Amino acid sequence: MMLRSSTSLIHKCSYARTTAIRSLSIVSGVYNYPSANIFGIHNPKIINKNRLKPVTKPRCLSAEAVVHEIEENSPASQNQRKYKYFRNVELTQDGVAIIRFDGPKAVNTICFDMANETNKLWEDEIAGNPNVKAVAFLSAKKDGFIAGADIADIKAIENKQDLIPIIEDGLKMFQQMKAKGVPLVCGIHGPALGGGLEWALWCDYRICSDSTKTKMGELIAFLKSHPS
Repeated sequence: MMLRSSTSLIHKCSYARTTAIRSLSIVSGVYNYPSANIFGIHNPKIINKNRLKPVTKPRCLSAEAVVHEIEENSPASQNQRKYKYFRNVELTQDGVAIIRFDGPKAVNTICFDMANETNKLWEDEIAGNPNVKAVAFLSAKKDGFIAGADIADIKAIENKQDLIPIIEDGLKMFQQMKAKGVPLVCGIHGPALGGGLEWALWCDYRICSDSTKTKMGELIAFLKSHPS
């Protein structure tokens, strides 16, 4: 279900959910101790005094503004990219690993090579890293999250039964992410379709922008045309 504002999201939060939202919003500097005003919430108990220091006056930001500030204020350099389908992973001082989708095409899609690179990225930088306390998935594209699977890859498979082990490998990939045992958060601006929606659903929490460009859906027409 699309949440039209960060306020409606927060009102549905439990303590655990608020903690996960904290993982994403820490990056944009919206936290302020001792007021702990997170998107308008006053709950000092969720702040760890030993980890967070006083910053600016508390602000109340929309989900879209949080994603924008993360993109604008990121200190990491992308001069030497390690990956074809992702920006370099950034790890904040608070242990939030920021993973940005940024494939070579105009929109992000999930192709076979991207899935393989995801496994490598996770294994090399996240799975065994004890400093990672939460993971935030974002898109580096201006107006899109993930537009689904790469249709060219699927068309290239003549026997659609051969897609079954590929789908199973995708399932294992997400299970490995969950096995890390840290909050998985995604910030969605623009379309999250098909595999993009599934990626978002595998996360523990989703923050959606209020933009009319933000849409989530499964490609039912495609499924009907490929019943295998």
